[in-house]
Amino acid sequence: MNKLLLCLAAAATAAAAQEFTRDQSRPFRKLGTNYYDLRPLFAWYRLPPDKMASKPNPLPEWRVCLVALSEQVIAEGVVFKEVDPRYPQIDSWRGGPYLATNVPNFKSLRPGRSFELLAVRTGKFSYTRSNGQTFQIEIFDRGVPFDPNALAKQKGK
Repeated sequence: MNKLLLCLAAAATAAAAQEFTRDQSRPFRKLGTNYYDLRPLFAWYRLPPDKMASKPNPLPEWRVCLVALSEQVIAEGVVFKEVDPRYPQIDSWRGGPYLATNVPNFKSLRPGRSFELLAVRTGKFSYTRSNGQTFQIEIFDRGVPFDPNALAKQKGK
């Protein structure tokens, strides 16, 4: 049984890491009026754990959540909880619920579906669960991809 859980955990972690890798194809993000180049963060994240521990995170405001588990899709984004990537199939909460904004194709996410998230904490949101319970949750904004060449041309006008 333990081997089965480890295999499931490894598969889910690999899938989340693959999604994170795909996200690296869009390293330029706009968040509000700020523009970010996330390539240094992606390079830092690929370091071996011992090297990562000795080098500071180049973009500490950006948080990586390898396994985010969708709880509910609402008009503003995806309400999710962060789970331990080693045990995503079991209830291994690390935190949440949170609200993720600017998640591509978020309306297609169903409750219980995992996704990767690289985002910045931007504020609080008043969230009401289907049972009527209302409370404040943190918002994590993923930002929107932008083309740095187009931005340079626009600024050059």
